[in-house]
Amino acid sequence: MTAAPVVSTYSMWSLFRNCRKAVDWRYQQQLVPLQRDRNLHFGSLIHECLPAWHQRRDLDEVLPHRQALPQPPPGGDNQCRIGTSPIAMMKAYAVQYATEGFEVIALEKNFEGPS
Repeated sequence: MTAAPVVSTYSMWSLFRNCRKAVDWRYQQQLVPLQRDRNLHFGSLIHECLPAWHQRRDLDEVLPHRQALPQPPPGGDNQCRIGTSPIAMMKAYAVQYATEGFEVIALEKNFEGPS
């Protein structure tokens, strides 16, 4: 029986550098925390908005897209900051990268190669 290929990510290798056992728990045994870290949730919001931005470069389409994403986990004072910062970040991103000197083909593209 052949083992399924492992998806290699920056997060996995960063964790591997710090603690090999943690990689085993997270990626091999698939043990995850019961609550999602706020910072990871924030990053996921941005990564969901970026493809919408790069497809049409229309903030009016990106910002409603952000509203459809899962709400941040409850957390008191940080909830408001996390809920509004992705909108501000995407607005700033749109100003900074209104045009590119290249064509964006794909974001978060998986690459495969021989093992």
